[in-house]
Amino acid sequence: MDLTGKNVEEYFEKFGALYAWSTSIFVLQLLALTWFTGRIRVRTQTIHSEEDKVWMKDGKITLCGNGGGHPDVDRIRKIHFEDLTLIISWLLVVPFWLLTSPDYTTGFIIMNLFVISKIFHTVLFMELIVSPIFEKITLITCYFLMTIVTVHLICCF
Repeated sequence: MDLTGKNVEEYFEKFGALYAWSTSIFVLQLLALTWFTGRIRVRTQTIHSEEDKVWMKDGKITLCGNGGGHPDVDRIRKIHFEDLTLIISWLLVVPFWLLTSPDYTTGFIIMNLFVISKIFHTVLFMELIVSPIFEKITLITCYFLMTIVTVHLICCF
């Protein structure tokens, strides 16, 4: 592996736009999950602090200090946590993987497949589309791609 300045610049020039695009998609996805969490809390009248009563309409309000309080809120919080752990790991590992000079087509396919799988997994887990088998398949695909990238990174360094 040749890590001269020209080689590193060449690979980051090729993959830089794709990495920036996937990063921005993931940031938008995480921000959307934050918005969905707020909408679900308002819909279910479930809050986690006294200050949130300002946003609630009249009716029975559930105050849950540990963050959950309703199955829909628990589900959205779980997917948000899973997304944070997997996406942050991906965003930290991929730049180092790109230093190993992967083939452009392979890198393009792996990076795009991860983005698509993660988005579909999030949508399926939120139960916007109900399909338990595809939810598992997309999650397995995400972890499989993360494993491929990590093993390739370890073997090349």
